Amino acid sequence: MVRRISPPMPNPRKPRFKVPPNSCDTHFHLYGPESKFPYKASIYERYYTPTDQCTFEHYRKLQQVTGFERGVIVTGNPNGRYNNDATLDAIARSNGRFKGVAPIDCLIDQKALERLAAGGIVAYRVQRQAIGSEFFFDAERTAERVRDLGWHVEVHVRSLEESAELIDWLPKLRIPYVLDSLAAARPARGVDDPHFQKVLRHLREAEDCWVSLYGIYRRSEEGAPNYSDMIPIVAALVEARPDRIIWGSNWPHAITDATPDDGDLVDFIPVAIPDPQHRKLVLVDNPAKLYGWAD
Repeated sequence: MVRRISPPMPNPRKPRFKVPPNSCDTHFHLYGPESKFPYKASIYERYYTPTDQCTFEHYRKLQQVTGFERGVIVTGNPNGRYNNDATLDAIARSNGRFKGVAPIDCLIDQKALERLAAGGIVAYRVQRQAIGSEFFFDAERTAERVRDLGWHVEVHVRSLEESAELIDWLPKLRIPYVLDSLAAARPARGVDDPHFQKVLRHLREAEDCWVSLYGIYRRSEEGAPNYSDMIPIVAALVEARPDRIIWGSNWPHAITDATPDDGDLVDFIPVAIPDPQHRKLVLVDNPAKLYGWAD
């Protein structure tokens, strides 16, 4: 049976922290309405069923609460593994405020690739678990296809061990790469974990390496509302390379046991990143550089 996810909080509290102008949520998903963007029926084509509260309109309402003006939509799989229609539709309606990350593979038709680029897609996403033994071959060939478009790749990692392994190989793609979800770091491992330290060293040295802070609530063992056990991890990443860190909400928080309040997630930012200049880099300048906003 395909899992039906819980809806996001209908009325998240307004954060105490006011984000800077042009702040960007670099990782969220939009789904539906199903009448316009039908979900695939087969469990082999999608892992979960969204609720009716995950549309473009619902996310724009959330932005009015959190203050984020820009956003990057990461296409999920309910409409089909490579179906980006809902993402392209939202980008077109956003008046330049949204861009997108698409799941594609190296076999994508050239006209389809050009359609994505023209529609505001600026990166592709891969995960080793989904592709299996063809992961390295496919990622390399896909990088060749998108290099001239100026795209980067977002890598969905499952563990620190995987992050530490992949950073030895990712520079071969010769495009920027984002390790998502804090490179899969967890509080129980601590910042002195050798795999985390390897990620930090690589982050300091590699110009093309970026790390996304999305999904802190999924990594935290303490949980809401403060997620305090995640502060050392975030602080270490930002200290290592403040100009290569980005932030994302992971709204509508599809795969989680406890749906977070987005007000809590925003208020975590100034606690974990107390330096205002670093916050501006993470929330405004870095996303503008990576995803291609001119101002």
